[in-house]
Amino acid sequence: MAAGTPSPEATQAVLECQRRFWQALQRKDADLLAETLADDFVCRAPGEPDQDRAAFIRAIVGMPLTIARVSAEQVAVQLVDTVAVLTGIQVAQLRLPDGSQAEERLALTNVFR
Repeated sequence: MAAGTPSPEATQAVLECQRRFWQALQRKDADLLAETLADDFVCRAPGEPDQDRAAFIRAIVGMPLTIARVSAEQVAVQLVDTVAVLTGIQVAQLRLPDGSQAEERLALTNVFR
């Protein structure tokens, strides 16, 4: 299995897909999430049960908070054969149901094929 740095075009395609996902996340846009996520998408988080694509979309759309802004730090894209792996730190500015604000920082690993 060969690993390496993807071409600038491949990197841009991965970053654009990630940007569309964040846009869908921020808007809680079920249609854009469905368009962006693969049919066999699985969300895995430590200590939580796996979520398939439909369950993940329902969870995002049903969140009782507002995502004011989402961005990333330390983003890297690596190519392993025909699979791209994006890693980094996702930073979200949240508005909670009580009106307070919070920042959420999550380690991020997304796989694109």
